[in-house]
Amino acid sequence: KMKTVVEAAIKQGIYVIIDWHDHNAEQHQEEAAEFFKQMSKEFGHLPNVIFEIFNEPIFQSWNETIKPYHEKIVSVIREESSNLIILGTGTWSQDVDIAAEDPVAGENLAYTIHFYANTHKQELRDKVTKALESVAIFATEWGTCDASGDGTLNLEETKTWLDFFEQHQISDANWAISDKQEACSALLPGASGDGGWEDCELTESGHFVRSTLLKEPMLDPLPEPCPRLTTPPPGMCSESTEDCSKTKCCNELGTTCFQKNDWWASCKVSCTPGIDPNDPPAYASPWTCKVLTRDEVEDDSQEAYPSKLTA
Repeated sequence: KMKTVVEAAIKQGIYVIIDWHDHNAEQHQEEAAEFFKQMSKEFGHLPNVIFEIFNEPIFQSWNETIKPYHEKIVSVIREESSNLIILGTGTWSQDVDIAAEDPVAGENLAYTIHFYANTHKQELRDKVTKALESVAIFATEWGTCDASGDGTLNLEETKTWLDFFEQHQISDANWAISDKQEACSALLPGASGDGGWEDCELTESGHFVRSTLLKEPMLDPLPEPCPRLTTPPPGMCSESTEDCSKTKCCNELGTTCFQKNDWWASCKVSCTPGIDPNDPPAYASPWTCKVLTRDEVEDDSQEAYPSKLTA
């Protein structure tokens, strides 16, 4: 799946970060080294591929633990690629000032800063300003809400951060293009997995991020959610063990009603056309994987209740 995402980004001509997402990467150094050896060999010749080798250290010492880990993984990648490498810093990638005092030797290296606008404010920007005196900074994760990824949006503080990034020419990546039911998600639960999102598929955070990227005013008022994304009454949709051919919607968050054949459909996280090896042998017949949606239901209940593609 990871290679699929990387290859899709390459095809679209956009930057993609290959990330070792770990709070204790020093405990998995050999696995990380082998991973980045493979990734840099396969993708390291492409200029839009970036490597982030330790996403979020927590309370490890920079000098004793984090820096030596970085030095090892950087040396592995440099055998195959000269592309940008981003280095995680302590306290969930906030201690960029400490890392800048004793940086990793090498070229085309940057240090990551993470912020969540309703938690991290001027004090963290001051740490970034200090670090910029000697190293490059890349904000590989930021959100409009609390550090939990949920909670209260703080769009004014987010704008202050983005203005700060523009002033100092700091590249950034927003958390998150997902439809998880969290404040920082850009998409409403059940939004299309194919992109090209309608305004009614975006959360408030999603609208804000889109408007900042396009340098356009944020819609006001925000549009109502698409009818198919609105939570239906209890019992209207199907459980994962039930046939969803008639309801065409799912109760479980993150699942979609996929058709197997004319007689059966089921709520699944994903579906690959053909025989599913997880099916019992007695039911080992091919799945069409056609997505069934409430938009297809043509009866009075569609007017009486909102409808939903996924839960």
